[in-house]
Amino acid sequence: MNNEFSREEEEILNAYEKNEFKEIPNMEEEIKKHVEYARATYLKKQNLDLERKQNISEAIKIQNDLKKYSKGWDGVSEIRKWREPR
Repeated sequence: MNNEFSREEEEILNAYEKNEFKEIPNMEEEIKKHVEYARATYLKKQNLDLERKQNISEAIKIQNDLKKYSKGWDGVSEIRKWREPR
């Protein structure tokens, strides 16, 4: 077993040995509260991911529609023509 600790782990261990930690009243309520925070954060991230996917799908649809209506027009080559010295 490896008994080497990181600096942070050493600090935590030393603080524990010196009884520098305080007991948290209503520990079960605190745990439930933080579990709810974590759940809310997870759900918010899921909603943002779903919204991002919908936005990407919408952008792809618009891009495909523009390609269909442009009938092969290539804007990049047009701009290059304009930039060429005359």
